Amino acid sequence: MIVSAFIIAALWLGCSDKNDILAPDNVLSGTVSNNSGITGSVIVEIQYNLRDVADENGRWAISVHDDYYVDSLYAYVDADGDDKYDQGEPYGYYGSGSAKGFLVKNMDVGNLNFTIP
Repeated sequence: MIVSAFIIAALWLGCSDKNDILAPDNVLSGTVSNNSGITGSVIVEIQYNLRDVADENGRWAISVHDDYYVDSLYAYVDADGDDKYDQGEPYGYYGSGSAKGFLVKNMDVGNLNFTIP
């Protein structure tokens, strides 16, 4: 009986979120500044499917898996509050004015700071 309890405990610990291969392992984070003069929530997205709403100081964080290639990291001001980008809403890319890709490999990546002009 004690052996069974030990095996169950070991299996439970072995299957925790830290070892879950489907759980994101890394966090991308930074700040985004809204210099557009337009008010609304600032939404940061990676490739149209991973997102976070920046807080009042522009801080954001998005979890990703190991070996995740970030093709585009951008933010927009959701001026009409519909939680999606609409033509005419101000936006900006991380990088030098256009999408800048990078690979996330076994580490958190911080200081991904950029501006919505």
